[in-house]
Amino acid sequence: MNRTAAKPRQDDHRVKHTVAAQLTQNNYANTEVSRLRILLIDDEPAMLDAISLFFQEEHEIITCETVDQARKLFTAYDFDLVIADLKLGSDNGAELLTEFREVRPECERILMTGFMDTAILIKSINEAGIAYYLTKPVDLLQLRIMLERVGEMIKLRNHNAELMHRVQEHNLHLEKLVALRSSELQRANDNLRTLQQSREQVVRMAVHDLQNPLNNLDAILNELEKIGGEQSEMHELIEIAQHSSAMMRSLVEDMLSIAVLSKPDIKPRHDVIEVGNLLRSSARAFASNAEKKNIWVNVEIAEPAPVFVADALQLRKALDNLVSNAIKYTPNGGSVFLRAATEGTYLILEVKDTGLGMTQDDINSAFQEFTRLSAQPTGGETSTGLGLYIVKKIIEMHSGDVSVTSSGLGKGTTFTITLPIVTPTEAGV
Repeated sequence: MNRTAAKPRQDDHRVKHTVAAQLTQNNYANTEVSRLRILLIDDEPAMLDAISLFFQEEHEIITCETVDQARKLFTAYDFDLVIADLKLGSDNGAELLTEFREVRPECERILMTGFMDTAILIKSINEAGIAYYLTKPVDLLQLRIMLERVGEMIKLRNHNAELMHRVQEHNLHLEKLVALRSSELQRANDNLRTLQQSREQVVRMAVHDLQNPLNNLDAILNELEKIGGEQSEMHELIEIAQHSSAMMRSLVEDMLSIAVLSKPDIKPRHDVIEVGNLLRSSARAFASNAEKKNIWVNVEIAEPAPVFVADALQLRKALDNLVSNAIKYTPNGGSVFLRAATEGTYLILEVKDTGLGMTQDDINSAFQEFTRLSAQPTGGETSTGLGLYIVKKIIEMHSGDVSVTSSGLGKGTTFTITLPIVTPTEAGV
């Protein structure tokens, strides 16, 4: 026990008498309570002796009678709790607890006083952050309950700190795992990208090399048609060969388009486009195909028709693919509609037909590579299964969106392209 000796006061006998009466009630020792290291500050030696004696089996109590001694002890030891009297000679115990709180806020604080003052209590709670408030003469059993609660608070705080430490260690471990997995994933992606680039290069070379043989084949077939065109059997064989050649040429062209659109650095050209000319030129390109099947192609353009900037070649290819499909999957005597309108800052292009329609499965997979729809072209036309995939790539390259709707088989199909309108001024063209 550490304290400085002081002369007994006249009321020491009253303190000792009160404590002695309470000691007769101290017939137990709560072994469940955490042992606390307590700094007890009071200028009444009898009070220091009484409290120390009462709790000496349960807690480590270091006592002192002055503020200066308290400061030295507080610096020298790690206390769990400081109990201070409000009146410490000419010093103020609440101010001392406030000082200690700023130095070590985790150390709990209890204030004792010989009288109850609500204003002092509120100020001590706000400034010193006291856990409890005791009036003198101190009820030691009440103090025991307070110490039990302080011990529980400290135990809970330590437990939370341990849990937080474990969480931080776990998070650090997870961060290391994530970093490791990210590194592995990055290497895998790099390898995949390298393989993909090699694959695309091989495909481009192979597809490009097919063009010359196809040109030679078409030339030979044309000559054969001139020589043996009048023989029905020869004519039929030539038509089959020409049809096969056309299928191969269409596939080669689509594969080349995909190879170009798949380049990571591809950017659309800035061409000035008048929407009316775009739709009408696409409709004219397929006029003969539509005429063979007696299909009416109608162009509808809502005014004002915007002039906008986009890659004319690619956008025309996307629109042509949709118009071609509409004619392919529409029976004789049907209709195809090409429509354009504006909605705010967006251009809406629509290709609608009265053809065979699409199932929900068709709609879900419409824009995937090599997709084969459940319906078949109505005039025996060819299809590579790449047209809609190319449409989607082109529209996405323009930061737009393409969607498809259909009420079901036999109820027609509508493709809708939504493009942000970029004016020539905005594009600097």
